[in-house]
Amino acid sequence: MSKTDYNSQAELITKIIDIAIKCFKNQPPKEFEENHIKQFINTYIHYKNKINNPEPGFKNKQSLAQAKYDVLIYFQEGTGDAVDSFWNEVNAQKLDIKRSNNFEKILKKGKIKNHIEYDQIIDLFGPCLQSGILSDEDINKINMMISNFESKK
Repeated sequence: MSKTDYNSQAELITKIIDIAIKCFKNQPPKEFEENHIKQFINTYIHYKNKINNPEPGFKNKQSLAQAKYDVLIYFQEGTGDAVDSFWNEVNAQKLDIKRSNNFEKILKKGKIKNHIEYDQIIDLFGPCLQSGILSDEDINKINMMISNFESKK
């Protein structure tokens, strides 16, 4: 990855982080207590520092992709005023990111291709089970996908 590519992606993620922090401060999720808000903000500041001052060996495309995933996970999967405000601001600034349902995409594909997808499936499987949105067929398929990925690693 060229230095320019890294820097442009790092700049995008930094803007995303700034928007996220603003949304948590101005429209915190109703179920969050003050310590939750502070923890989220501190975590996002930590990501920003890691992106802008990467340790040797972490100034690469894979590290940025993981950071972007980590930063966006709440806003990709969440609901509420903070999430709505976040996506409104992202669209207003015409940033090159879109909200997507990665869980559904991975399920439809039928295969977990990397650790990021594995984390997404693991993170979302429980809440999807609890909400009752998965059929027995989907549950079996996800379990098989997880098993297949874990056996390869």
